[in-house]
Parts: sequence; C-alpha cells; structure tokens
Amino acid sequence: MRVGRANLVLILVILILGASSIAALYALDVVVDQLEGDVEVKQGKADWAAATAGMKLSAGDQISTGFDSKLILKFEDNSVVTVKPLTQFTIDRFFKDEAAIHTDLAVKIGAVRAKVNRTADTASDFVVITPTSVVSVRGTEEEVRVTEKATDVNVIQGVVKAENERGQPASIAKGQEAQMEQGKQVVSPVEKLVEKSRTNTVSGFGLTEQEIQITGQYTSPTFDPGGASTGQSNPTATSSSATTMVVSTCDTHSGC
Repeated sequence: MRVGRANLVLILVILILGASSIAALYALDVVVDQLEGDVEVKQGKADWAAATAGMKLSAGDQISTGFDSKLILKFEDNSVVTVKPLTQFTIDRFFKDEAAIHTDLAVKIGAVRAKVNRTADTASDFVVITPTSVVSVRGTEEEVRVTEKATDVNVIQGVVKAENERGQPASIAKGQEAQMEQGKQVVSPVEKLVEKSRTNTVSGFGLTEQEIQITGQYTSPTFDPGGASTGQSNPTATSSSATTMVVSTCDTHSGC
C-alpha cells in the first residue's frame, strides 16, 4: 500500500508533537536526607527494605516509620517533608510540567510535616490525600494528623484549602485547625473548645487560660450547607505567602 506524501507529513507531525509532550512532562526524584530508627521503603514490586540516607525515591514508592523513628525527605524542587513515627504513606505523584510541579502524598496513617517550596518562576501544586480529606497547599509549610476516621489540619502560616470526603470545602487560616471526620461536618478546634467550655460549666470545671485565649483570638471556619465555606482568621495576623500545615495519622496504639 502506497502512502501519500501528505500522509507522511501528518504522521511526522504527530510523532513530533507526541515527543514534545512527553518531554514537557517528566518525573522528579525524592532523596532520603536524614533518618532515625526503623524506617522501611517499598519500591515498585520489591519487598520492604530498610531505608538508607541518600536513597532515591520516586512516585509509587511507599514509606513506613516505626516507634521513635523519624524521616526527612528532600524533594527535587527543594521541598522538605518530615515524617513522624508510626506513619504510612505513598508518594502518589511527583512530576513537573509546563504549568507547575505536582506532588501528591497519600497518607494512610501517621503524621507528616511538609515545607513546600514555591518560587516566582514555578507554581507548586502540593496535595495531601487522607482517607477523609484532600488538603491543598500552594507552597507553604504544613502539618497534618490522620487517624483511621479523621484528619486534623493545623495551619501555622498562610491559608490552606481542604475538602472532606463529602466534598465540603474549607479555608483554614493561620492559627486555625480543622478536623475532617468520616461522615461528619468539618469541625475546628475552636468549636471543640466552645463545646468543652459548655461541658465544664455544667461539671464545675473551667477552661485553661490558653484555651480561653485561643477561643477569644480565633474564629472557626464556617460552612454553607450548599458547599461554600468562609473563614475568619486572627485579626492581628498578617498576610503571608507561606502556609504551614501539619498532616498526621495516629492509631489508638500510637498515643499521638
């Protein structure tokens, strides 16, 4: 069968465009920077093995830390993730395209603290996925705590966007913490303190000075039944491009 010149040109153009698309999207590496205690890694189909300093990890690799263990991972975009004891998570995605650097961490249980690097030249799409939430941070530092049925997000700097399993969005500002529990509305620690104060009033016990200060200083995120959410942060807080969030997962035996 003869192929016309026009068809040959078309095929050549398709091949060139396909090659350029592949070149524009490439995977990045993660390096084990520091570690203490019992830290294991599962890469691809290989068995679980002890992690070592300098080891390179990539998308799809699983990480597990034991008691009194600690792991610091350095990402190729200079982001840093500190993994707390009794944590299990997977590096779901870590790649760069023309739009941004994309990082997905799927935390099953435990705690991770991520310091996400953001530059003026490259946008950052950093997401922490847990059984009960999706937490998005656009270049910040954050800590997230995750149990089997709940996720606590604590914002130290900036603003974090989160959604619970129902798709309810929440904007969590500096100094606020929100909890996303399975099958329930998003709840903030401030709301919990208010509930505690009501209970303590009945039982004759009062809040601590720190709890009273937190309750008076911060307002909790509010949620619209239709899906929209608003939140008011500490009126004395200044705006910042950085956001600190902590995501952690603890089971009933870990005590964290």
